[in-house]
Amino acid sequence: MVPAPPLVREWTDLVERLRAADIPYCHWKSNEHLAASFAGETDLDLLVDRAAAQQTAQVLDASGFKHFKTLPGRGYPGIDDWIGFSPATGRLLHAHVHYQLTVGEPFLKGYRLPWEALVIETRQWNARYGLPIADPHVELLLLLVRAALKIRVRDRVRLGFGRAGVSRDVLREFRWLAAQVTPARLLELACPLVGAAAAQTLVAAVAARELSVHRLLELRARAEPRLSTHRLYRPLSALVRRWSNEVRARAERLQRRLMGRTWSRPRTPPAGGLSVAFVGGDGAGKSTLTRVVSDWLSRQAVVFSVYGGSGSGPASLARRWLERMRKLAPTPTPPPTPGPGPGPAGRSGRARDTRDRAATGGALRALWRGVWALSLARERRSRAVAAYRARSRGAIVIWDRLPQTQFPRVNDGPHLAHWRESRVGLARWVAAYEHAQLRAAEAHAPDLVIKLHVSHGVALERKPDTPPARLLEKLDVTRRLTYPAGTRVVDVDADQPLEQVLLEVQRAIWEVL
Repeated sequence: MVPAPPLVREWTDLVERLRAADIPYCHWKSNEHLAASFAGETDLDLLVDRAAAQQTAQVLDASGFKHFKTLPGRGYPGIDDWIGFSPATGRLLHAHVHYQLTVGEPFLKGYRLPWEALVIETRQWNARYGLPIADPHVELLLLLVRAALKIRVRDRVRLGFGRAGVSRDVLREFRWLAAQVTPARLLELACPLVGAAAAQTLVAAVAARELSVHRLLELRARAEPRLSTHRLYRPLSALVRRWSNEVRARAERLQRRLMGRTWSRPRTPPAGGLSVAFVGGDGAGKSTLTRVVSDWLSRQAVVFSVYGGSGSGPASLARRWLERMRKLAPTPTPPPTPGPGPGPAGRSGRARDTRDRAATGGALRALWRGVWALSLARERRSRAVAAYRARSRGAIVIWDRLPQTQFPRVNDGPHLAHWRESRVGLARWVAAYEHAQLRAAEAHAPDLVIKLHVSHGVALERKPDTPPARLLEKLDVTRRLTYPAGTRVVDVDADQPLEQVLLEVQRAIWEVL
């Protein structure tokens, strides 16, 4: 027998505080997998008496949960999102607090079922997890009504081709609940809510222990006279709203895919957006942590990932073409070393030609480097502006490397700083332009900088192709980088195993959310 996973202390603390405060509530759906919820793997869905809303908020706040806000047009009235954090495991915990039962099809919850009082009045006590849960008869009724209301026209079309079916999650919950209910009690509770005919459909489904789309459509048709009074929108208005929401969601998904960004929830931290940057030498794990942390946060909030370096990360179209041009360019031939004597005239002429070609190649390489550096500088400023806008709109911005002007030619600093002393006016202008672009990018300082410190020996093991002196220089620069007074800096020992480094990073980010 597989042992039950350990309970997350933050969840047990929350339900104990709710019990001590005598708040009328219950866990109203998905009670079949409460074990996973209390292990921190899934959400808790709490239905709370709206008269206790303020008291509930105080309890959640005292339990260390933070009230995240849903983006405008993406949430529903009477539903709050509270996010907690487990310092021991690094898991984010989502308490989905409902003050009313708003249900319906994907991309639009178009019904509000006024059954909250019944759900709370008939709740049962779950001693294993120390909280009240919905009566299985009521939970089964809600499960099947919710599943029936989610069926759209396209699902009916798929059904005609034999391609529509009930989801595995719904089937699993249905069978788990059906084993706990009695037909008489189910009829008693369902008849006043959905009508006698629909209640008989529920009883027939329980008796058969099977659920199909046809059965759900039958339930919906028979319950429609009662459910229609709970509609939130007229049919045409609901259709337009649902389609517009779906088009927006799919467009955002496509944009994220094209730009290589993480899928995220439409929620923002309580104090607004946040900008977090990872800096460190080669081998410190910046890119790995950026990816893992972005995935971790995106499960609960809007995340905007930004690459601030010049290496193998995302690049603009202009810089990708410049990189391709450099790879296709022939390797320059160095001029021959002159011998001790004057040599034949023909050999001297060939030597001059070789030196001329080398000089021309050097000029072309300098031109290429200047154009490449300008392209990179504009790219970094553009990304900094986009990150600033995303943060201002409530997103959590995660920087993989951060542009800086303190140390040239290392750790994402200016590439052409040495040109500022050139005798060529154009070179000086190009260097000044690059510096100005990076200064503009620096103007939007992050809220939190996580410095990943790695020892020279570990860096050599992780990046054996980088010259040791270059590695040492980058490690030293990481320690010496400074930031404005409003930026919090956290130093992390990146020699540790990734799991330990990640946990320290998660704790640091949670403190500033």
